[in-house]
Amino acid sequence: MVREKESIIECNLPFLINRHEFTKIVDPKHKFKVVARDIPSEIKKNIIKAINNSPIVKPFIKKMLIQP
Repeated sequence: MVREKESIIECNLPFLINRHEFTKIVDPKHKFKVVARDIPSEIKKNIIKAINNSPIVKPFIKKMLIQP
C-alpha cells in the first residue's frame, strides 16, 4: 500500500534546519503555526533515548539534545 501525503517532515532522514532555511522550503501561501506542547517528562526521556539509540541521527544533533 502506497500512501501519498504531502509532508515537510522526513523522519527517515533527520537533519538540522534553521528557521531562515525552513521558510525557503515551506510555501508562504500555506500558513503554519508553531505550537509548543507540554510533553510529560517520561515521554521526553523516551524520545531522547530513541534518538540517542538511532544509527541515522548524526552525533552533533544528539549532542544538542537537552536531557529532561
